[in-house]
Amino acid sequence: DRRLGPTVLAAIKNEIGSPFPPLPNMSKNSSTEQKPGFKVVDKKEHKASLRNLLSAREAKCPIHSNPSPAHHRSDTSNRSEIDVKNAIFGSVSKRFTCTCVWKRQLVEPLDGFVLSNVLSKEECEKLRKGVATDGQDYTFWNPEDTNSKHTRNVDTIEVFDESLAAGIWERVKMQVTNNIEIPEENDDWEFGLEGKWEAYGINPKMLFARYPEGGHFSPHTDGHQVIDFNHRSLHSVIIYLNDCSEGGATQLFKPEDYKDKKFIQDKQGRFRFSKEKVADRALPKAGSMLSFSQHHMHEGEPVGSGCSKFIIRTDVMYRRVPAVCDKPNDVEAYQCYQAAMEAEANAEHDKAGHLYTKVGRLSEKLARMLNIWMG
Repeated sequence: DRRLGPTVLAAIKNEIGSPFPPLPNMSKNSSTEQKPGFKVVDKKEHKASLRNLLSAREAKCPIHSNPSPAHHRSDTSNRSEIDVKNAIFGSVSKRFTCTCVWKRQLVEPLDGFVLSNVLSKEECEKLRKGVATDGQDYTFWNPEDTNSKHTRNVDTIEVFDESLAAGIWERVKMQVTNNIEIPEENDDWEFGLEGKWEAYGINPKMLFARYPEGGHFSPHTDGHQVIDFNHRSLHSVIIYLNDCSEGGATQLFKPEDYKDKKFIQDKQGRFRFSKEKVADRALPKAGSMLSFSQHHMHEGEPVGSGCSKFIIRTDVMYRRVPAVCDKPNDVEAYQCYQAAMEAEANAEHDKAGHLYTKVGRLSEKLARMLNIWMG
């Protein structure tokens, strides 16, 4: 329950406005999975909100899509002074200097993009210091397993901050993949994903991660954050909080190249894919953001000598439009379904079977959509 970041806790509460409808309940009692070793600050708002982080010189910057190849891997030096109505904080900002935000699409068939300068370097520094000076340290995700660093060597703190999520959303909402519809013949299709999905916010549950020298994360796919049957994550977000001069890139792989899941081990024993399988990569640049489909396998490249890497890992949240199976009995049925999956994962098969049967009794339509209807 210890709060994070005394240097960024000076909130001006009476100025906070909600730029988009509030997210559904995402407290620790929700069904989202908690990873072992994470420190969770439940509803103790981190208050590292953009309004608290920024000086009066901050405001939104123009965004340019599909830059020329010259901008592919370097920061633009174009700077402009603009007076704007600050949509995040509801007041007219003072005159400020900003760096333009550039968008680069990932190579096909990858579904995602990289944005530069979503956060300023000053904001990134305050976020890093806010977490580092809170009286507690990052924790390793699985301290009991001495071999786990062959797969993932990173220390983490999980925070809950609706203000920061709302501010980031205001900056990137015009650039994210706003509408998703996964056809049944698509490899990414699964039961329960029928319909159209619309982006509506950034997940306020954020994982702050610190990679030391040599730190890495072996190839993996990210888990979905499922709130209920009509609200879930579909795209991951990584925001880089510092420059890493050597290593530390997020590397993505084409689906056809990782289906065999043949790992190699480097000289340090870290599980990797061969370099030939890398389809695209995002370099760790302070303030930049990578977003991609949560079906894509990716890895955190080992951090180079004398370097460290700080990131925020979160999600773009989506809602089904129109919502289906949203009556009280459907909601209860889906909660039973989530409990059944958890029981099954824990090898509690009798309990899981009872709960799956209860889903059908509560909502036949939901059971059919999830392919668990037994008649």
